[in-house]
Amino acid sequence: MLQAMSLLTLERAELSLLFVNDRKIHAINKEFRGVDSPTDVISFPMYASAREFPPSDDLFLLGDIVVNLDRAQIQTTDNLENEVLRLLLHGLLHLIGYDHEVSAYKARQMAKRERELFDALTQINRQR
Repeated sequence: MLQAMSLLTLERAELSLLFVNDRKIHAINKEFRGVDSPTDVISFPMYASAREFPPSDDLFLLGDIVVNLDRAQIQTTDNLENEVLRLLLHGLLHLIGYDHEVSAYKARQMAKRERELFDALTQINRQR
């Protein structure tokens, strides 16, 4: 996750990660989003967009990402580690202002950025 944040020039940012199961994310989704079903990832950003990030050199809280490991296991097309990485990247992009629910264009932008980050991180890991 640190590498992804570095690629996004978010070295000053902190975030919290919570890994849960279907039952827990269902409760979180219902309480905070009014959606009565489980989902794969939920983000709770501290800022509406990157333009609002604090200008100082101090660390700042970017927000929270909640990942459903049950859903990740069901959705995986290659391996669980890669699926969790995809979900973390999806959540991270939400924290910096990307929103795929706004329009088809925004959804394509977000999906493209997600793929770029995933490809860059897997390339970095292959070189190790």
